[in-house]
Amino acid sequence: MKTEKKFGALRALNRTDTSLDLCIYGDIVPTEDTKRTFEDVTPAQMKDFLEYAGNRELDIYINSVGGDAYAGFGIYNMLKAYPQKKRVHIEGVAGSISSVIAFAGDEIYMPTNSSLMIHTAWGIYAGNSQELQKVVEFLNRLDNMIADIYVSKVKANSITKEKIFEMMQAETWLSGTEAAKIFNITEIDPLQVYAMIDDVNKFKNIPAEIKNVISAKNRADDEKIKLEKAKLNLLLITEG
Repeated sequence: MKTEKKFGALRALNRTDTSLDLCIYGDIVPTEDTKRTFEDVTPAQMKDFLEYAGNRELDIYINSVGGDAYAGFGIYNMLKAYPQKKRVHIEGVAGSISSVIAFAGDEIYMPTNSSLMIHTAWGIYAGNSQELQKVVEFLNRLDNMIADIYVSKVKANSITKEKIFEMMQAETWLSGTEAAKIFNITEIDPLQVYAMIDDVNKFKNIPAEIKNVISAKNRADDEKIKLEKAKLNLLLITEG
């Protein structure tokens, strides 16, 4: 794929008169100031991208473990309102609020070895019992909003909203094969792509095969950093 234009981390690719590709590969964050890496995606970037897309059909490629819930709702609503067809391709992981964004697609495609992760909303709060009770009510509202979006893609009579809630509470990871049995998702041949997860302890139920890939990549990155440091030290000694 050739990159034609970038909107922050969003890449617009393969633009034709009738179609355009979009890649979402980072965490979902509310503003530029809250980005931790260049790959992080904001609602403002999505707004700019959709203006550029014009009246074209979209192929949306997702490989993201999620991020900020309300930023994700903003992106979901913009994509949902976009009038042309949207084909979503979950390349590695669509987790947390990124799974909600994926459900904005008119068609959703998952390789057999990709993952859809759903869980309840969470956050870090402090305060007295009255304030924390308001937080519980707020999170419950979020969970209901998220569950309604998942239910909108459930295959007829396959599963209830109550069961969706149970899956969210358990932090459920579904392969492409498993997701296609529950939701209106098309299973396709496997790919070897996984999203970056900075902290594997952030989630409870990451599948072992994904953990192994992440651990191997982290070890390789550590060795690369050590090698670069050794080269730098050698250069300093030589020049000194």
